[in-house]
Amino acid sequence: MVATPLQPAYLLHSRPYRENSAILEFFTPDQGRIAMVARGVRGKKSALQPLLQLYRPLLISWRGRGPLYSLQDVEPDGPMLHLSGVCLICGFYINELLVRLLHHEEAHPALYATYQLVLQQMAQNCESNDLEWLLRQFELRLLTELGYGLNLQSEVEHGEPLQAEQRYCFVLEKGALPWREGYSVGVPLHGATLLGLAQGELNGRRSRNEAKRLMRALLSSLLGHKPLHSRELLQQAIQAPLND
Repeated sequence: MVATPLQPAYLLHSRPYRENSAILEFFTPDQGRIAMVARGVRGKKSALQPLLQLYRPLLISWRGRGPLYSLQDVEPDGPMLHLSGVCLICGFYINELLVRLLHHEEAHPALYATYQLVLQQMAQNCESNDLEWLLRQFELRLLTELGYGLNLQSEVEHGEPLQAEQRYCFVLEKGALPWREGYSVGVPLHGATLLGLAQGELNGRRSRNEAKRLMRALLSSLLGHKPLHSRELLQQAIQAPLND
C-alpha cells in the first residue's frame, strides 16, 4: 500500500510495543489525532528514534488502514522546542488533554495552530502569568473544537450583557446565570472573568483564579473520573497549581 505524502505533525504520546517497536500518538492539522506503529524504533540502530521527541515539529508519512497505521517516514520540520520546568509539565498537560479528549482522525486545523503557537510561546517565555493565560487560550480553543464553545458576552437567563463586577454561576452547556444563593451546580465567578476570556486578557489574580477553576470544572466534566497525571505533576512542582 502506498504511503501518504509527508504531513506536519507533533508527537503526543509513545508507549512500548512488542520487543523493539512503539505505538505513537501524533497530532496533525488534517487528520487530527492519529495512532501508528513504529516498528523497530526502540532498537539501538533505529534512525527514527532521535527524531521522535515531544515538542519537535515533524513531517511524517504512514501507510495501511486505521485505526492503527504503520509509520513510514519521519523528517524534522524545524528546530525542537525546548520546554523546561513548569512549562515542560504544562506541555505534558496539553498533550494529555488531546490524547484523552480528541477522537481519532477528526481534523482540527485551528486547534493544531493554537497548539503550535502555545508550544512556541512556552519555549520562549515561561513567566507564570503569561503561562496561565496560554493554558486558558488552549483550553478555550479545545472546548470550542469539541462543540462546547462558551458564551462569554451575555448571561443566558435574559440575554443581558455581562457586567464586570456582577457575580454569575457558569454551567456547562448553558452558560452564565445570574448568581443566586443556594446554587449547587456550576462555577461561581465574576463577569470580569468571562469578559477577560473573551477579550484575551485576564487582569488580576481574582480573574486568573476564577478562569482556572472554570476551565478545570468544564474539562473535568468531559474527562470523567480518571485523573490527569500532568495535574499531579503540576501540584508537586508549584505552590499554587495552575489547574486547581
